[in-house]
Amino acid sequence: MIKGTLIDPNLFIAGKLSPATTCQPFDIDNPATGEVMGQAAQGDRADAIAPLEATNRAIPAWYKTSGDGRSKLLKNTGQLIYDRSKYL
Repeated sequence: MIKGTLIDPNLFIAGKLSPATTCQPFDIDNPATGEVMGQAAQGDRADAIAPLEATNRAIPAWYKTSGDGRSKLLKNTGQLIYDRSKYL
């Protein structure tokens, strides 16, 4: 990564990327060195509430999903995280 670059100006909420309300970036520091590695989007209160509302909308479908279906979804999610771990 190039030092001081904007990693992503968007927030990922409810399966889609959308710009942060404030459009203000914040620095991402390397905890080992204190060096600024880049910047990311800084959200505000509305940006924090949006994923909570998305979760509330998703709960009825999750309750209707069988235990086996939930297990498969979580296993697939774990595999995706593992496959992309070098980018996280």
